[in-house]
Amino acid sequence: MKPFKFLSNGDYLFELPENMASWIWDGHAFIDPDTQDFELVTDYYDGIVDFLSQFPSNYNAVVKSIQGVASQIEHTYNTEQDGWGFNIQRDMLRITWYRFLGT
Repeated sequence: MKPFKFLSNGDYLFELPENMASWIWDGHAFIDPDTQDFELVTDYYDGIVDFLSQFPSNYNAVVKSIQGVASQIEHTYNTEQDGWGFNIQRDMLRITWYRFLGT
């Protein structure tokens, strides 16, 4: 997998290491509650790399929301806002993501 680059307003912020897990918004991923068993997990992470480090290489975690804890700014698939409004690399984040159950 190619390195994932984070941009803000078109400006380069940082890049995830090659072959590290990445993520996708739930609006871009096909999730069918009738055929897929999952649970939503909400936890706190010290930046996006902390969150992604819990997954195997090349895994794509499906994310429902990312919130900057200090700023209380929350992003979802439907967020129409330029920039994060917090430092996604270093700030404490509250992330809600999908844990798929079974095989």
